[in-house]
Amino acid sequence: QIVKEKGTETKKTLETIQELAALAKEEPAEALHFFSSERFLEMPFMKAGSDRTLYRGLMEGGSEERAMEEFLTAVGEKEPVRLSLAEGKGIFENPDKDTFGELIIEKNTWGYTALTMESDSPWLVLEKKRAFDFDFVENRMAVRYVLDEKQLHGGNNIGLITVSTASQRLTYEVYVKKGTRKTEKGRMRRADWFKLEQLYLE
Repeated sequence: QIVKEKGTETKKTLETIQELAALAKEEPAEALHFFSSERFLEMPFMKAGSDRTLYRGLMEGGSEERAMEEFLTAVGEKEPVRLSLAEGKGIFENPDKDTFGELIIEKNTWGYTALTMESDSPWLVLEKKRAFDFDFVENRMAVRYVLDEKQLHGGNNIGLITVSTASQRLTYEVYVKKGTRKTEKGRMRRADWFKLEQLYLE
């Protein structure tokens, strides 16, 4: 069957929910156009009252992309997208200039993904604060952050990056030790002076 809607190009009608899931995986924009069209509720696989109620409720949420993702998940045609971090922390010691780090975010499967990232420290600067599924390459995404050396204080600096989606919250810790080497050198110099003083007194 062929569906032709006003203002759109001709598109093939999907006959089953499985066909919609397959199209969403390979051509998400095409699947979204079909999912959000006025004809969607007239499709053969949308006769069940529970599915129609689910669809209407999700479409009222404001994001058509998220609605399609949650619909396919709810009817059992795909697993939900889950994020994870390749590592839980980054450790740096005595940076003498602005230094870059990298946070690796992974997702378990295809599907719509929208996430935000926040830093809780002024010296920990993210290069981006929002990302989507198209930012992932083979289900992995690298997010760079910068350690602002001028804003680091002496001793231990601990910062937190929070990665959030509608259903998840992940945290990545950044540890920076600053001034350790300088302190050790200072202690060595004091020890040398003490030895010289002792020799002089003897």
